[in-house]
Parts: sequence; structure tokens; C-alpha cells
Amino acid sequence: QQHDWLGMSISSSQGGRGQAAPRVSTELSSQTVATSSATDSVNCRRSLTKTLAETPVGVIIEGATSLRNADNFFAGKSDPYCICEVVDKPRLRFKTRTITDDLNPIWNHKFVLPGLEPEDVLEFTVMDKDFGREDELLGKARLLAKEVAGGFSGELPLSEDGQGGIAKLKVTIKQPGVGMGMDSAALVLWPTWATPHSPS
Repeated sequence: QQHDWLGMSISSSQGGRGQAAPRVSTELSSQTVATSSATDSVNCRRSLTKTLAETPVGVIIEGATSLRNADNFFAGKSDPYCICEVVDKPRLRFKTRTITDDLNPIWNHKFVLPGLEPEDVLEFTVMDKDFGREDELLGKARLLAKEVAGGFSGELPLSEDGQGGIAKLKVTIKQPGVGMGMDSAALVLWPTWATPHSPS
């Protein structure tokens, strides 16, 4: 038995002539691996999209800390509230109650979003309620839906807080059900076109 220059065996036929076994093309092999990886990536994105689209997302805006005092001395302290919205989807928008004279408000506001897309962005905006004039910005934070698909709980630094990012927003994101004040079984049947609402 002989070997060719790639080390592949050459077996003798009855006619005495050697016939080389088919050579493996490294270029073809690389293309196959690349195609397989691309396919896996696409399948992964499709799976994430399907999971997010079919599963409602529970959001709890717990509170904020170290907010800027946007009111003057005689008016007391800021009267903060928080808005959560999905960027470019104006119907998916929620607002907490306003808490007066508090730079460390606790809202514990719970609401449920219908199915999201992986590239959806949740934007949180904390505002100071002013009576008789325009409300003032106290800070903003964002979360990408695909980054919190498995849940999230933590403090988000607030940009544009007027203090260099000292202020923070505490947020929890999870599949609704226990602890969300709603029946998860009912939410599974909640269509994505339905108007979202806040549980009482």
C-alpha cells in the first residue's frame, strides 16, 4: 500500500493500478464550518425572537436614589416620577405615580409588556413634576431587550442627571407571574396586539 503526498492511502486494484482515496478540501471544509456557524447564529436569533415575542415581560420600577433637587429652596425637593417606554413604539409607554419632595423615591410600580423584539430598547426617563411649568429631566437609562431576556435586577446609572451620573434607577425585569400581581397563565394567552396595562 502506497501513500500520496497528503498522506492518504492508495489501494491497489485488481488491474494493479493505484487509485487515490478522495482528498478532503480544506477550503470546502472551512466554508462548511462557516456556513454551519452562520446557520447556528441565525437559528439562535430566531429562537430568541420567538421567545421574546411569545413571552410577556414583567417590569418593576422599584425606585431611584440620589436624584438632583430641581426645585428651589422655597419649593422643597423634586417631585419625581418615571416613564418607561419602548423606543419607536409609543403605545408601549407607562408612567409611575409622582412622589412629592423626595430625592430617593420608592415607586414599586409593576406593569407588563407584551412580546418584545430582540432589538427593542426600553428607555427609562425620570422627571420632576412641576406645577404651572414644564417638567424637568432628572435622568435617563436604557436597556436592550435581548440583553435582559433572561431577567434583570439592578441599579442603572442615570445619564443627564445633572450630577455626573450619581443618580441611579433600580429596575427588575422578569417573566410575570408570582410577585408581579398578575396571573401568568392568563398572560400567556394575552395577544401581542392588546393594549398593555398596569396591574393594580
